[in-house]
Formats: sequence, C-alpha cells, structure tokens
Amino acid sequence: MSEVYCSTGALTFKDGNFILDGKPLRIFSGTMHYFRVVPAYWRDRFRKMRACGLHTVETYVPWNLHEEYPGEFNYSGILDVSEFIRQAGEEGLFVIFRPGPYICAEWDWGGMASWLLKDPDIKVRSNYPPYVEAVRRFYNDLIPRITDLQRSNGGPIIAMQVENEFGSYSTEVDHLHTIREILLNNGIKELLLTSENIFGLKRAPFYKYALPTANFPSMEDGSKLFRMIREWSPEFPLMVMEFRPGWFDHWGQPHKGLDIPDYNAPLSEAGDITPKYMKAREIILEKGLKPQGTTSLPEIPPNLPKKAYGKIAVSQYLDFRTVLSLKTPITSTEPALMENLDYHQGYGQCFGYVLYQAEIQAGTELSFTDIPKDRAQVFVNGEEKAVLDWLSTDKKINLGQISVCTLQTINIKIK
Repeated sequence: MSEVYCSTGALTFKDGNFILDGKPLRIFSGTMHYFRVVPAYWRDRFRKMRACGLHTVETYVPWNLHEEYPGEFNYSGILDVSEFIRQAGEEGLFVIFRPGPYICAEWDWGGMASWLLKDPDIKVRSNYPPYVEAVRRFYNDLIPRITDLQRSNGGPIIAMQVENEFGSYSTEVDHLHTIREILLNNGIKELLLTSENIFGLKRAPFYKYALPTANFPSMEDGSKLFRMIREWSPEFPLMVMEFRPGWFDHWGQPHKGLDIPDYNAPLSEAGDITPKYMKAREIILEKGLKPQGTTSLPEIPPNLPKKAYGKIAVSQYLDFRTVLSLKTPITSTEPALMENLDYHQGYGQCFGYVLYQAEIQAGTELSFTDIPKDRAQVFVNGEEKAVLDWLSTDKKINLGQISVCTLQTINIKIK
C-alpha cells in the first residue's frame, strides 16, 4: 500500500487534478436522490442539471427502503436505482454513487433499516458482527446490480463513497476497511472516496485507502479542510462533496421564515427553475466552464405543466381515537420500543406513533429515565399534562393530585 490512496479506476488524479479517460476533468456535480423524485421526472431533472453546467449527479442509497425486511429486497419503481443510473448516463451525466450504509440525507435514521434495533446489543456503524453481516447481505444484493454501470465497464459511475461522515460518529477506522473490502469484493473498480467535515476528517483519517473530500457549510471551514487534505498529499484533488444551498429548521427551534420543503435548492420541489438556479448557472459558466473553452450551455427545459385542482371537499376522516379502536393493543408488563412491537412480520414499527397506556392509583410525579429523542405527550384521564421533546431538560412531570381511591388512566403518546 502506498503512503496515500491512488485510484485504479477510470477516474484517477495527478498533481491535484482529476483525470478521466486520459483527459483532465473538473467535476461539476449536483445532488439528486432517485428515491425522492418519481421516475417520470428523472430525465427532466437530469436535463436541467446539464443546462446548469453540471456533468455529474450524485445520489445516496436508502437501505431501509431497499430492504424493508431482512433478506427481502425491492428495486421497483422509484427504487430502481440501476435505471436511474442508466438514464443519467443517457442524458450525458456521470454518477457518484453513495451507498452508505448510513447516508444521513435528513432521512429516517440515516437510511439504516429499523429492524437492526431488534438486536438489543446492536452497535451500528461498527464491526459488531451481526451489523457487518447485515451490511454484507445488503451490499451483496445491491452492488452487483450496478457494477456493469461503472465507467470501467462503459457506464456512467466514476466514483464510489465509503460510508458517510463516519469520523463525526466514530474513530473505529477498521470499520471503514470492512466497508471498503465488501465493496471491492463485489466488483467495485472505480475511485473510492470519503466525505467528512473538519471534525470527522481529523478523527477518522482514511486517506491511504480512499480520496478524502470536503463537506462544509462555510468557506472558512472549507479552507481548513483543504489545507489538511493538501498536507496529506499535494496529489489529492480538492473536491467539495457537500456544500449546502440551504438548510432546514429543527423541530421546536425558531422558524427561519422559509416555508419551503426543499432546502431552498436551485430546483424547487416541483423541479421548477429558481433565481438561485439561474445564478448558479451563470457562475458555473463564467467561472468554471469558459476558462476550459466551453462558451455556452444547453437550453433550459421548460418547467413541467401544473394543474389547479381547486377545492377538494373532505367527506370522511378518522380521528385518532377511531384509529386506536381499529388496532389490536399489545399488552406488556414493560414499555417496548416501537421496533420491538409484534408487527410487520415480527420486525416492529419503523416510524409513526406509539401510545402507551396504563392504569394508576396514586402518585403526583412521573419520571422519565431519558429525554424522548422525538416527542412525547403525557395525558391523565384525557387531559394533557406535559409535552417533552429532544430539547427538554426536565425528566420529571407533575401530574397533579391523583386520587388513591379510583383508577386513573395515563397515556404517553410518542411520535
């Protein structure tokens, strides 16, 4: 093994520059997650990316959608990742593939399968054997589906990411070796890379085995990351894997005034062109492409047609109590995590609500052993007594005076 990573795929690098098929390449890439856009719109988005001056698309892979139950895989419809990659190539785009298994992506549990939590000793993102076995099973099914789509085999995939922002979570670099080994054993030939912020890059250096790339929200952080990468090797290209066009509000924190679900991205949730798109297009052309000899870009495709459906009358609905009456309750001596409930082939509930109910005779205080990671509403006889969420600091709730003579119903609704 050389002192630093050296790619043996179609995409290589030298003297701080990428080289593809023997020619210098400066990567202009944008993010699009196939599992968030219906297939009928994939080509529209690809063409708008090309018209913006981009020649590469990168995407994550959500493990929890592809393997809802252990060993049962789904790649149909919106999950047809191979078709997504093929269409990207047909539209003139290279692909950077980011299969996780942890993807973050503001996706439920970073895309990891909820059934992993059935194991009370589970240690995710580690070399804990049952976790590695689950990852290996997933990759052994996923990766062979896309190996023929690598650039070395004539396809559009030019790079493959190993894990995701791992150093922000752990220093167990041996686990990165495990993920890398599984990828290579499944036929991955292309350039390998990692994506880290300044904190993670220091904690889990992997630059001897994959190209380090930068992930940052500010130019100040980016400069620090670039200096560190260049100190490791002047051969490494300085690549920004993530630079955010916007951000989201956390539940319970002050609203920043943007009532949009799309991060204020260059393309709207509907795929429409925005002022930010036009400005990005201008900058990419003037600062990035014209110095390389490209003087014009493809024409921008029109926005897709919309339909105004008018007012839609709601004729029927189910309130929360009615929904409860339709469910068969689970009786237990102790509260169970939703992932451990006897639903969905025994693999529990992966998201939504759980209502815990008990009868009590006396007491004025309820104590939580930990703060709910999402949100908990506490009711006594149908009256809300408290709401706890991830920002709460007090684990004790005053329930008021409770009679010792009659049973009281306490409900805790967890979201």
